Order: sequence, then C-alpha cells, then structure tokens
Amino acid sequence: MVQQITPSASPAKPRGGREVVRDPSSPGPTRRKGALLDSLRKESSGWPIANIILILILILSAACMVMYLGSRTGPRLGALKTYWLPGSGVISGLAPCTTLECARERAADDGALASAAAEEAAAEAGAALEVPVTGTVAAAAAASTGSSSVSSTTTSATTSGSTSGTASSTGVVGGGDGAGSTGGSGSASAGKGGAASGLQGALSGLTGFLGLDKAKGTAAAAGPGAAANGSTASAPGAGVLALSVLDVLPLTAEDALKFDFDFWLAEGAKIAGAAASKACSEGYGVPLIERWRKGRVQLCEPGAGRRRRRALLRDVPADGGDGQRNGTAADSAGSVAAPAPARSRIDVFPVKDKRATNMFAAAENTVVDASAFLGGTPGEMPAAPRGSFAAACSVSPERLQALKAEAYLEVENVKRWLGDALQADAYTKVAQACVPPPERAATAGAAARKSGPVLHPVLLLTRWDTTNAFHSLEEVVTTFISLAVLNDERLVDQGLQVVIADGKPDGYYLDVWASLSRPYPLRILSRNPWAPGTCLSRSLHNTFAGTSLLTSMGAALATQCRSPVVAGAALWLRHMLAPAIQPPVRSGFKVPLQNKGVVRKTVVWISRRNFEAQKRDSFTSWQHTRMFGNEGELVLELQREVWRWNDGACMRAGLAQSFPDTGRRLLADRLRQRRAERLRRLQALIEGHDTGARSALPSGEASYLADLLSEDAMEGPDAAGAASAAGAGGRRALLGGGKCRQSSVLFDLRLLELSDVPFYPDQLQVLGNAAIVAGGHGAGLANMMWLPPGKGGVLELHHNSGGNQHYHNLAHMLGHRYAAVDSGGDNVDPSAAARGLRGLMDALGA
Repeated sequence: MVQQITPSASPAKPRGGREVVRDPSSPGPTRRKGALLDSLRKESSGWPIANIILILILILSAACMVMYLGSRTGPRLGALKTYWLPGSGVISGLAPCTTLECARERAADDGALASAAAEEAAAEAGAALEVPVTGTVAAAAAASTGSSSVSSTTTSATTSGSTSGTASSTGVVGGGDGAGSTGGSGSASAGKGGAASGLQGALSGLTGFLGLDKAKGTAAAAGPGAAANGSTASAPGAGVLALSVLDVLPLTAEDALKFDFDFWLAEGAKIAGAAASKACSEGYGVPLIERWRKGRVQLCEPGAGRRRRRALLRDVPADGGDGQRNGTAADSAGSVAAPAPARSRIDVFPVKDKRATNMFAAAENTVVDASAFLGGTPGEMPAAPRGSFAAACSVSPERLQALKAEAYLEVENVKRWLGDALQADAYTKVAQACVPPPERAATAGAAARKSGPVLHPVLLLTRWDTTNAFHSLEEVVTTFISLAVLNDERLVDQGLQVVIADGKPDGYYLDVWASLSRPYPLRILSRNPWAPGTCLSRSLHNTFAGTSLLTSMGAALATQCRSPVVAGAALWLRHMLAPAIQPPVRSGFKVPLQNKGVVRKTVVWISRRNFEAQKRDSFTSWQHTRMFGNEGELVLELQREVWRWNDGACMRAGLAQSFPDTGRRLLADRLRQRRAERLRRLQALIEGHDTGARSALPSGEASYLADLLSEDAMEGPDAAGAASAAGAGGRRALLGGGKCRQSSVLFDLRLLELSDVPFYPDQLQVLGNAAIVAGGHGAGLANMMWLPPGKGGVLELHHNSGGNQHYHNLAHMLGHRYAAVDSGGDNVDPSAAARGLRGLMDALGA
C-alpha cells in the first residue's frame, strides 16, 4: 500500500530560525503561474490583437466619415435628428414626425423654446439683447440698455454653405452658440480659410447629430451663476423674457444663407457658363446687378441744420464710427444719455433694362399707418393717402424731378409709397414713433411687447396680379434681384420679414414668401395690420412685377441668353423650399436594387382639363382661343412615345415592343390619306364624263383605279407584312442602323392638374424632381422654375398662341432644353407633340 503525502505533511524550510507552516488551501507559485497563463491563452484566443486593431480602424474610419459628411452638409445632420428621430429636439419624448406639417410645427415650437432659453440666459448673465442696426431706431434701442457687452445670443451668423457643400465665413461679433441653431457654431474670424469653415461644419454636424449641442446649450444657458454640479443658481423671481415678432430674432445657418447673394450669383454663373455674347452678359448677367447698384440715388435726407450723415446700413461701423456706442454718449457719472431723435433716409435704385423701367426703394426710420395706407377696397392696389407714410427727411427737388423725367415714379408700388403716401419733413411724428422700447426685466410671466418700433428689416410687398402664376413668379425673381442689388450684409444677421402690403387675394406662392420671411412670420397687413404710427427701422419697397427681367425684352422678342441671375434665383428658391422638394426622411436600410444602374426621370404633363371645365364660363377670349379638345388623345400619344423611347435601350434588347402595331398603324394612315385624295380627284374627273364608259377615262386616271383596287387588296395579310417591314425599317433608322441606346435612363409620364393639389408640398415634390415639363402655352409652364436649373426640358404647345415668347425666354435663361409645337384650329397634332418630346428625351437621356 502506497502512502500519500499531502502538502501539509511536507516539511517546510526554516526561515530566520523559525519554521514556516504553509496554508494547505493556498496554491503554490507554480500553480498560480499556470492559471494566469491559461486565462491569458483563453482571452487571446477570443480577442486576438488583429481584431482589436481592426476595431480601432473601423472606429477611426467612422469618425472620419462623420467629420467629412459634417463638413459637407453642416447642420443638416443635426436637423435630421432634431425633427425626424424619436425623443429628440427641444421638445423631447414625442413620437417621430411622419408628415411635413408635423416637422414644421415641431421646428416652430423648438425655435420658440430655444429663443426663450437664450433670452433667459442673457438676462441672467446681465447682458441685454443688442440689435446691430447702426443708424436706425434699433441701434438706439440697443444703446438705451446701457450695457457695453455684446450678448452671446446675437452673434453674426457664420454663413456656412451647408446645402451646397461650400462655406464662407463672416465675422462673428461674440462667442457662444446660436440659440436657434441646430448645430452649435463657434466663433470664427473673417481671415480663416475654407479649412476652418469645413472643420466648423464637421463639428456642427457631429454635435448636432449626437445631441451634444443640446447639452452644450443647456450648460451655456446656466450662465456664470451655475453651480459646480451643473445646477442653475437663478435669482428668485427670475423668468423668461419673451421675444416679440417686432424684435430681432436669431437665425439658423440655413436661414442666414438665404441672404448671401454673392454666393447664389456665383452658383448661378456656374450653371449658366460663359455668356454667349456681350449683350447676354450685360442684359442678363451679373453686370446688370452691378449697373443697377451703381445707380443708387439718395432721394430723401435730413434737412439743413438737422442733417446727420449716415450710410445705408452696411457702410457704418458697429460702434457708430465716432467712438460712441451707436451714436449716444455717456456722461461723467456713467449714466447713458437719451438717444438723439431718429432721422430718416430714403434711397431709390432706378435702372433702365431694355424696354423696362425699374426702381425699388430702401428706407430707414419711417412711420407707416397700415390701415390708412391700404384703404378699404379689397382686391385693389393700396389707396395710399398722403401722410400714411412719413419720414423725418427732406426730398431733394432736383433728384425728384430727374426721376419724374425718366418716368421712374410711374412704376407701381414705389409710386404708391413715395409719390402718393409719403409725407416728408415729419420730424415730430417720427421722433415720437421711433422711440426705443423701454428696457424690460426678465420677470416671471413677462409677455412679449405687441407695439412699438419694428427693429428688424421688413420687405413691404405690393403685388400686381395674384391670379396669374407667371406674374407672381416675376415678383419672386424681382425680389431676389432687388436684394442682390442692395447686398445688405446685415440681413445675414437679422433676416428679413415679408409684409404683404395690398388688399388682394392670397394668390400664388405664399409659402415662398413665408420661407423667405422665416424666422419671422409672414404678415398680411389687410388681416393683421400694425398699430397706427408704427416705426419701421428698416424697410425695402419691392420692384413691381410688370417690369421684371423675365419680360423686360417684350413678349414678342425671343432670346437664347442664359442668365446667371435667373439660374441663381432658381437655386435660391430650391434652398428655401428644400423640405418640400427633397424628401426629409429616407429609409436607413440599404436594400440592394434588382435593376442596377437604372435612372428614372419624369415627364410632367401640365393638364388644364378640370380647370377649363369649371372656369371656362369666366374665361377671356384669349383663354378660350388657347383651349384644345383632344387632350386625352394627345396624352395617350405622349405615353406611347415615352414607351417607344424606353424600348430603344440596350437593356430591353430582345423584348417585344410595347406597341408592336406602330408601323402598321402609320402605314394604314398613309394609305387611307392617299386613297381619299385619289378618290376626290377621280370624282372630279367622272363628273365630266360618262360614268358607264370606263374606256373614256384618260389612261393615267384609269391607272388610279387599278392602284386603288390593289390598295384595297392589301388590307389583308400582305398589308400587315408590309406595315411590319416598314415599321421595323423605321425603327432601325431611328436607332442608327439597328444599334440600341447604351444609356440606362428611362422616362415616366405623369399628369399633374395644378388646380387639384396644393402648391406646398404636393406640386413642389413633383415639379422639383421632374426632368421635363410639357403643356400648352399658359401660366402653368412658369413651374419650370422649380426644375433643377440647367438640367431640365420644356415642351410648349403654341396652340393659337404664336408670338408670345415668355416661356421660350424663361427656359433659355434657366439653361433648360426647349421645344415648341405650333398648331391651330380646334385640336393639337399628337404626332407633332410626340416628336418634340422625343427630341427632349434624346437630349436629356444620353
């Protein structure tokens, strides 16, 4: 029997004269090392070094991709998370939006709360809201607060080209984050280059998407009184100081980009390319803007003894230019003296453009009585009685006479304001109305002011014909041109509120004006007038639509000039209306498509069928003349042509044709026409001969009867074979000797009755993504403006409407392909329209 010896029974070596007894439960050093090596082997077998390195590379690549996308798209990543992902935004815990209306309401609520939070932070920090409008009552309002610090909530917005992928930097007055911005943008100087702007956009997109901007905004809102643990030590009774729609509201980067007109003109020039001639450049390009800008005339200035030289907004330094803060001085005790009485200034911008006479005006510190200016006649131009528009300045008689001599004061809208309603030298009236609003304390439950001066710029819009989409579009384009001529850099900081100053029906494109006015609400004075005697710190009076760049050459004169100005206006509109044109939400799943490389493009037929059925009793003679009765047959032929064109693609080679009887039908039509013509000639001959004497006919005419008999015999199978051969031969000739089309572009035809669906977003979703717009001559073709400029096509059917070149000229200014089909009588030739459409598809489908 073998005796087992346990570790406890083994003798231990003496150490220090004492005998060490080992604990029997503890493992020895060899066993501990073995266990450690075993654990390392197990861990290394599950996570080898190569896997760890691969994970680090993937994380680094993802971070670089997010930075790159952020530099290209800027705050749009943050906007995606803010309004379209669950539990995000200022209002958290809500269900994700599935409709555009929900997203717009959510954005409005977020903007209101963000503005309130910014005001609360400014009040706790002891800094009042500064309005950087030098030389206006808004500047005096900022000066009356007595604070020399600049509020962090009113920084000059860094104009980042988040939509187009470019960025341009303007000076930032103060540090901090824009309260209404989706992604926080830090301070930047004007000297930083594109790399800094790209990095800023990358950080903006990253922080916005991850929600870090919300946390940073909360920390900033706490102010200097925040405790170390992140809690806010607010004073007792402190509340939210509500911003009024009369004050200056913060802009997001998206809204600030609307007013960077140098950028839009440069982008339009890229699309238009080099001018075809000097006349095209000077008449439709940037030189027209520069010439218009140089024609500025100061019509009204402070009188003798009261004159105070002041440039037009952008020409005056932010500090007033004389060492004083916005023109006010402090006494020796440190108190702020009362601001000087407001003075007015009115500048006009006249120009002669081909056959048109244009002029718009820009004014400072004027007083308007909105109800008196409009009058009580709805649907008409404003009554504009004398004194409903007042200014504290004197009109120069010499300059006024010079403008009258050139018929500039006959231009509508400007005539109403400056010729009819203006009361000059109203120093007392302006001094009383243009008093800065009193400083308000941030108390609990404080309400926004509802009266007093309007501290932000406004566009006083008087429209011409609200029932015509083309004339309404003219007003949009002339507004873009006027703002580009003015080139007021402070619009980037403060924005522009659009105020409709007429009593006409709503008409077209109210959503366009609301998008331009954002974040300020679109104001319609006939429904929501200002209080009598409201002071306007800065106002712009639009150019009338009847003399726009689109029609300045006259209706009968055709031009093929491309216009960087009109193309830039189209890009500007697509930027403002992007939520409707570009789908705000796409699937996050990358499901592979079964058909690789196929590009679908849309042909939109602008139908007027329902509109004519309901409104024809009230049509004018011009509208009745342009009606045609075979729209259904015409649309069917266009659909056949689209399918025939698609069948010519190589990817469809070997398939049966969508319309295999095309050749037979065409041959049968030709045979029928020939037979009818010969029978008419034969009848004319028979009337002069004996009908029973066949031999009495001339030999040539007798052969006609034989031909007719042979053609009648061909109505059987032989005719079908001949027709098929003719049809196949015609298709081979069309495709260039039987070769198929290598392009993978396919077209779809879609009908759109504009009178049946709303403009925003339904019409924009279709037209903004279309390739070709087709329809009869009329205002519906003005919707070519929503197509991507330089990439679309227009098919115009001139049915009893020859001589009007409006849409021909607009198509060429936008850089679109253009085809016209002339027709008369009661119907339009479907085959001619199909040929015009095929030419456009050939050009755009390569």
